[in-house]
Amino acid sequence: MYKILSVILLLLFIVSCKDSNDFDSYTIGDDFIQSETTVAIVDTFTVNLSTFMVDSMVTSNTSIGLIGNYTDEELGIVRTKSFYQLGISDESYTVDTRDKFDSLTITMRYSGVVYGDTTKVQKINVYRLKQELKTRDNGHLYNLSSFTHESEPIGSITIEPEPLKDGNLEIRLSDVWGQELFNMIKDKSEDIQTEDKFIQYLPGIAIGAETDDGAILSLSVADSLFFMTVHASRFDYDFIETDFTFPLTNSNVQFNQIKSDRSGTNSALITNNSRNDISSVQTGNHSFSQGGTGMFTRIEFPGVGQVLQMDQKRLLLKAELIIKPAYRSYEKFPLPESLYIYESNRVNGVLDPLTDSEDEPIIADFVLDDLYFEDTYYKFDITTFISTELSDGNFDVEHALLVNIPSSNMGSTLDRIVFSDGSKAKYKPILKLYYVFYN
Repeated sequence: MYKILSVILLLLFIVSCKDSNDFDSYTIGDDFIQSETTVAIVDTFTVNLSTFMVDSMVTSNTSIGLIGNYTDEELGIVRTKSFYQLGISDESYTVDTRDKFDSLTITMRYSGVVYGDTTKVQKINVYRLKQELKTRDNGHLYNLSSFTHESEPIGSITIEPEPLKDGNLEIRLSDVWGQELFNMIKDKSEDIQTEDKFIQYLPGIAIGAETDDGAILSLSVADSLFFMTVHASRFDYDFIETDFTFPLTNSNVQFNQIKSDRSGTNSALITNNSRNDISSVQTGNHSFSQGGTGMFTRIEFPGVGQVLQMDQKRLLLKAELIIKPAYRSYEKFPLPESLYIYESNRVNGVLDPLTDSEDEPIIADFVLDDLYFEDTYYKFDITTFISTELSDGNFDVEHALLVNIPSSNMGSTLDRIVFSDGSKAKYKPILKLYYVFYN
């Protein structure tokens, strides 16, 4: 017994201090148990990939606005529209009799993230809503939530999106509407005396884009970063400018509508009408994960149960899952650096993320090869998951794993990953089990 414990402690020290490649000289063969203890790596298990979509994804109250459309060769046309509710300022609106209306603008701040083709000019439109923004009974709005707006925009701007752009995006709105608002301020209209009255007058606004093959802008959303302004001025010895601001209010109803048209792509069979997962064999030998659209890669290990049929005494030291993005699938769409791995069941429920010894979610080790696009991978330590599944003498294949970005970011990002299945040996997913076999 003491000898076995000594060997285990030594091997645990080795595993923790050395890369897994250092064990490649240990293989399972006909004579692998001739010695009293043998270290072996088993990495020939089949790893099955598939994709499914949740019926909807919470996209409200994320502090991020997504505006625009882009075309993805793998995931089709992704269209986003962002919805906002504006309120009245805490400061009272006071108009000097000499003030004259100048302009009406809406201002928002770039978050520094852009998805899609930033070289193409894109027209962004602002619309007045016809109905008030309200959450569902659970307090959320979703990527497929919808509210009607006027058909004609009240303001537009044509821009060429810039990656990592800092600063503000300002869109000039209708002068006719601006003059109306200015007159309401000047006349102390009841519609701007309370926030409830103002929301009845202006239920909200929606911002979207016209071009499908363009880009999606990510905006930082807060009352100090997103606001509408009536600009006025007067001449009193000097030129005096006065601004009347209508800030963002009720962040709970700010949400991003995210829709996709995947027809004609590898992912065309994947729909949010069903929780059924679609095998990578049917989706171009790829699987997909994307936050805002609610798309998850599902991972199953159909052959791991064969370990239970071994007669040899054994101890599992470590289990590693390595999954690789498809070749050159991230040239236009950078990969997320953080990926979580979640437990799931036979009906594709998204359960809790796998956690480490400190009960923190396990985050993948990420290696990026942006030169040759050949050695990029995500690596997860799933030792506890595999050990637990094997501990009762039965490995449940349908107790699967799901891969996606951290759940806290899903509703505010369009980060996506296209994984390669086992059709190409160099990019196939690998499950490595590190075992000690002993007499």
